Amino acid sequence: MTLCKTPIALALVLSFLGLANHPVSASPDGVVVFNEVQYNPAGSNESGEWIELFNQMGIITDISGWRIDGIGYTFPTGTLVNPGSYIVIAKTPSAGEFGPFTGSIDNGGERLRLYNQSDRLMDELDFGDDARWPAAADGSGATLAKRKEYTASGKSDLWTYSEQLGGTRLAANFPDAGGPPPTTTVGLITLADVWRYKDTSADPGAGWAASAHPIGGDWKSGAGGIGFESGTTISLGTVLSHPNANPNYVSTYYYEREFDLSAAQLAGLQSLKLRHGFDDGAVVYLNGTEVLRVNMPAGVIDASTTALRGVEIDNLSADMTLPTSALVSGSNRISVEVHQERIGSSDTVFGVELDVEFAGVNPGSIPMLSFNEVPPATETSFWVELINNGPANIELTGIVISAGNDPLRQYQLEAGQLAPGALLLIDEATLGFKPADGEKLFLFDANETVVLDAREVTGRLRGRAEERKGTWCYPNIATPGFPNIFVFNQDIVISEIAYSPPGLGGSPGVPPTFDVMPLVVMGDSWRYNSADVDLAPDWATEEHPSVGNWKTATGPIGFETGALPVSLSTVLRNYTSSTVTYYYETDFIVSAEIFNTAESLVISHQIDDGAAFYINGIRVGEFNLSSGALNP
Repeated sequence: MTLCKTPIALALVLSFLGLANHPVSASPDGVVVFNEVQYNPAGSNESGEWIELFNQMGIITDISGWRIDGIGYTFPTGTLVNPGSYIVIAKTPSAGEFGPFTGSIDNGGERLRLYNQSDRLMDELDFGDDARWPAAADGSGATLAKRKEYTASGKSDLWTYSEQLGGTRLAANFPDAGGPPPTTTVGLITLADVWRYKDTSADPGAGWAASAHPIGGDWKSGAGGIGFESGTTISLGTVLSHPNANPNYVSTYYYEREFDLSAAQLAGLQSLKLRHGFDDGAVVYLNGTEVLRVNMPAGVIDASTTALRGVEIDNLSADMTLPTSALVSGSNRISVEVHQERIGSSDTVFGVELDVEFAGVNPGSIPMLSFNEVPPATETSFWVELINNGPANIELTGIVISAGNDPLRQYQLEAGQLAPGALLLIDEATLGFKPADGEKLFLFDANETVVLDAREVTGRLRGRAEERKGTWCYPNIATPGFPNIFVFNQDIVISEIAYSPPGLGGSPGVPPTFDVMPLVVMGDSWRYNSADVDLAPDWATEEHPSVGNWKTATGPIGFETGALPVSLSTVLRNYTSSTVTYYYETDFIVSAEIFNTAESLVISHQIDDGAAFYINGIRVGEFNLSSGALNP
């Protein structure tokens, strides 16, 4: 349509065009980078998730206001990372760590992006749980760990799994050979684990912790935490009756459960750490031996003994180190009696977490035992084949094969040694379980602190190919107990693949496809001057605040009696036909990512009658005006 000859009706759309097959995003600007990720902790509880960052710079880096997309966490003001140092962001942070974060890391893979406070992409990790990424990091307790700290984060071959369960948070992923080994922490009891408990007023006697009590009579079972509390407290999996509901009142509660330690674990044990929530006081026993008192008097304790004072529990305590002399190889029992601070107290709370710390793996000392061949999940009689890839005999005693890290589906190898290059076949009857399709098999050392290998069970026979430097391929036939057989096609092979080509324009005759990144839209706010004044020729080189003749309004702006393609948002009530020139300006932001990848700048407008366009004071185009000098 032809616009009526009335004053200027201004409306602009300002956009950058970028090639659609070349997304507008710059490469990560590696300064502080992803270094280690615990994305699928052992067990069903996701509270153990955490991410570690590493400062590759030689200076202190301020990451205040930076955020990690994928977990919904933004670093607080004053967050500084020393050169060559680590920081951890955890769903359940320990002392010196950041968090908690509210999101969850997808067990099947996640794209984690680190942005600075100006929305600049600083690092990106797009990992998965397919064959390109280490299977051992997916549910065994080991972490996804970068091989070398001063490398990029993007490629899967730059990552492996941690040598010890639990990873090396706030420390080097792989210490140099000859250095001190890291400490490995293994959880024995979580807050939600099931306990046997007694919540009646009957006194079980002074030696009650010396023996186990089967469920029945006064003894029940329930998931932790356990208690009765109307206010804020730790999470309760089992809610008890009000302490005063019993006619004789309940002033002391008794709890017990077992945990296992192998002989190898006991030999390598460094410490036993307890975190507790006791309302009000407690005495803790290991295999009947007292190891800790909390808020309790000295001397003989019985069911009538009260705690020293009343306490309220909102969180578990910090780590408390317990004596370990009472521990044995095999089954151990922890027993706890919780006392009220007075008869008639209105609440009681019990919660415990127990960890064991072992001396970590000496760099380079891990037995080179691995899976060699695994049949498809549909195999009628399942089996697994192991191989010694190392130069020395391997002691097999206590080494564990586990399906999905399920404690009820694991097998410990019997005593014996495996010579270098030798194979070991274990059938389904010996294993005692059969993994499902898509489930992972884990191979643990005898201490169960190190993952030796891990493989996913699929719908196909798979095995290790010596002629392909140990790469897992598809054998021609199954050879349980014998070397794998492969038939590789050496005649015609794929030589090169461009799987991620750079962004290119269309071929001749085919227009290229562009992405449009709007910078200014029709409904944006503008400052304008309609006072019929003559501004200097360089008026566009500076910003004009909304004072005096300069006003602010929403576009489109003008005066028009006819219909317009885009209706006016602001009508100039003081319009007069004697005013020839109107001045308009607005501000917009161009990110570094867009600036570095844009192909062109496009202005779409609704102008009556003519206009000159300026960007940062520089004249960049005209509409229905000459390209020469202009005057008002």
